[in-house]
Amino acid sequence: MTAARMSIFIDLSLVFRVCAGFCWGFVFAVFLRRHPAGDYLATQREEFAAAVGMAVNMAIAFGTGWASILVVSVASLLGFLLHQFVVNVTPEAPQLGAYKTVWVLEDGIAITGNIIERLHDTLENGYAPTKVSRTLLQAIRLLGLLKAARNGRYEPQ
Repeated sequence: MTAARMSIFIDLSLVFRVCAGFCWGFVFAVFLRRHPAGDYLATQREEFAAAVGMAVNMAIAFGTGWASILVVSVASLLGFLLHQFVVNVTPEAPQLGAYKTVWVLEDGIAITGNIIERLHDTLENGYAPTKVSRTLLQAIRLLGLLKAARNGRYEPQ
């Protein structure tokens, strides 16, 4: 009896695609975590971020079969999860603008108190259109203040 010889075939194209998918997942995770535009995508437009990730996975696996697309997507997911694991294990350095959150809360509480006080006075003393309009303008200002703080553009007054 003779032993049958097996030849091993390695698809270097698929290996390259898997490595590219892994790197893409890791880089995309870094972008979503560290860049302001990535933070906006991750917090406000999650479905768009997922669509971008899958579109790039499909571009990496373009011209291959479904199995290759699946393998590239899994490699991309593993790169993404590796970054999340590294971020959760290593402590983050404190940010220089950490006090902005406190300033926003203090200013927001003060403005909310003014709004409630004005509305209470308006209800007790009768309807005064100017007081109501000023109160609504202050509420709009509060909304803008909180939106600016959420996007990291708030400066104390």
